[in-house]
Amino acid sequence: MDEYDSLSSSDSEIEMDEGELEDYQCFVCDNVTHSTTEFFDHLSNNHDWNLKKEPNLFADQYTWICFVNWARLKKSQQWRDFLSISKDDRLAFLKPVIDGDAVLMIDVESFFGGSEVLSDDEKTPEQLREENENLLFQLTKCKQMIAELVSGPANDRSGSFFGSAPPVPSGDMPPSPSMFSSGVLPTQYLLDRTTLSAFRQFMLHNSRDCFAGKTVVNLCQDGGILSVFAAHAGASRVLAIESSRRFSEVVKSMSKANGFESTVEVLESLSNVPLARVDVVLWNWLSDCLLETDESQIFSLIRSRVGRIYPRQATLNLVGACISSEIKDAFIPPSTSSVGFDTSPLVDAAYNNVYSICLSSYGEFVQILSEKPTVLVSLDMLQNPTFLFDVPDFSILLDSKKSSPLEVNALVLYLDCEMDCDAPFSVCFSTSPQANATRFNQSVIFLKRPISVSSGDQIRGSLTRPASSTLLLTLRHNASQEPIAATLFLPGKTHLYSQTT
Repeated sequence: MDEYDSLSSSDSEIEMDEGELEDYQCFVCDNVTHSTTEFFDHLSNNHDWNLKKEPNLFADQYTWICFVNWARLKKSQQWRDFLSISKDDRLAFLKPVIDGDAVLMIDVESFFGGSEVLSDDEKTPEQLREENENLLFQLTKCKQMIAELVSGPANDRSGSFFGSAPPVPSGDMPPSPSMFSSGVLPTQYLLDRTTLSAFRQFMLHNSRDCFAGKTVVNLCQDGGILSVFAAHAGASRVLAIESSRRFSEVVKSMSKANGFESTVEVLESLSNVPLARVDVVLWNWLSDCLLETDESQIFSLIRSRVGRIYPRQATLNLVGACISSEIKDAFIPPSTSSVGFDTSPLVDAAYNNVYSICLSSYGEFVQILSEKPTVLVSLDMLQNPTFLFDVPDFSILLDSKKSSPLEVNALVLYLDCEMDCDAPFSVCFSTSPQANATRFNQSVIFLKRPISVSSGDQIRGSLTRPASSTLLLTLRHNASQEPIAATLFLPGKTHLYSQTT
């Protein structure tokens, strides 16, 4: 797995070029444009469909998908006719009318946000800081909502595939400046085109060998998207694990809308699977790999009852980075407190956390100082399902083209994923900060004592994960400097989706 900037295949020409122009076909006529702005301008100027004036209508991606398919199927001259359709009846329009319809993939939540969307390079440090503060506020409100739901008389979702409810994470959740939250909503699978395309291409090109006639268990809690993919690839039976009553109905609607209601079943928990042996498991474990989470029950299932799991393999990679103070200050408090008391223990505690951050969003504010990553460990969820590892000795080469001297103030962990190296077509993708952004953030370790290096220098160290909650890190640059040693705490698995009704 050497190149991950786009989807690739080891034995085929499967690739996804994010730079390729999309074709946005008009709802009313045959006109085709190549940008979202041109698409909506055409609708407004030529057909009086002023959709940008109705941002509240398209507050979520599901509504937009239903609207797009309704408009194409009904050929209505008045878009407002859609408003007369109830929310339940709209679900009948989830099935795409046009195969590969680029309009379905428009991120309407951002496009209809009401303000001009700046590119990452155009954002000022002040704007980035404001975004971080807004995200932190939103996460705090989500925590309050979760607490209210948990303390209420009923909680629809257990938060576990096995039906036992985990505790709500305690303490302040670190801000996660990403369009994809850790507790991902099913709709965000539609926004993460890289990961969604990886699953789609893998199932499409391996349908006969890996899915035809198979029984598939889907643990991804994706609202039914991957279950439909599996059924379309020829699976004889798909068991979608979905403990939320709300999204159970969505999965059923997705299956019915695409003609697979007889193939896809919805189960509340994995313990309800009525099989001694499962052919295939779909589990997007990349999101949990570097979080504090106990997946021992799923690991036990894989070892004893599963023939295949997708994705199957990934390498855990490490690079050195210099992250600007504008970004770092959103996570690490200043060493000098304005409250008049010694707050150094809080600062130390902040440095001992591992943060889940989408560095891909920050452009020039993040400098990756390693041209080639250090591969720490290879993970194979079929052969050895575990998130624990021990790397007694690693070396990071600082070979950035930036002029020396360089300062390493952070280490960045990310995954290069391969669906299955043994499959006829092995599709790959990456969560690298230099690749296309996915719903999988990078794991960032900020160094309290930055290391000054020159291009060509090496930093040696060790990294061990002895338990689900901690990493043990040591670093040494040269003999004259005191080695860095730290016990780091992984972020807890947030259940923003998994504990809501």
